[in-house]
Amino acid sequence: MIKAKINLLSLIAAAALFALPWIEIQCSQQPLAVQTGFETVYGGVSPAPEFKEMMESEGAKESDSEDGPDIAILAAAALLFVVIGILAAFKAMQDGSEGAGSARFALLAFLCLVIQMVIGFPAANEVKESMEQEQQDMQGIVFTTEYQTGLYLTLLALLVPTVVRFLIPDTEFDQSESSFASTPTGPTGQTGPFPPPPENPTEPTGLPPQGPPPADKS
Repeated sequence: MIKAKINLLSLIAAAALFALPWIEIQCSQQPLAVQTGFETVYGGVSPAPEFKEMMESEGAKESDSEDGPDIAILAAAALLFVVIGILAAFKAMQDGSEGAGSARFALLAFLCLVIQMVIGFPAANEVKESMEQEQQDMQGIVFTTEYQTGLYLTLLALLVPTVVRFLIPDTEFDQSESSFASTPTGPTGQTGPFPPPPENPTEPTGLPPQGPPPADKS
């Protein structure tokens, strides 16, 4: 049951870390926009505080686009696996099991985020493309994407259930089962310690004792 508790805490922490910034889009090493974990799910992008202050000081308005950026499908799948894993961990705690199912969902969420990092987050890519089209006449502009600490902490939280599953043995139930199996059983099936057998055991037969045959009087 200790594993189910660890899995539950890790998955809740991973869900909370979706609220932290995951991605920072930089323009010539200057923060341009940030994206939290939840924003990657529904395709939102927030301007970086430095960029927002610069736009306000220059009196410029933020560009309005008809279509928002695409959602990150794998990030959305990871959030779904996290929610299912939390429910599975609750169920495991009620049943008194170790919560192997919640660990599998955490691993699936971890793999989804790793693959999403490899192929790139769509919202961040679209923001970079739109800015490059608007400022294509400017030379020396380099757009980069920096993954933030919140994303790495989310990956770490999702990896904890898998590590715990393989490093901590199921001692709580395995030892109880092994001790029950090693307990001697009596002739009627009861378990527990039994007194040692007598030195000269006798087997009761339910018949009266038989003595020597009577002598012949004739």
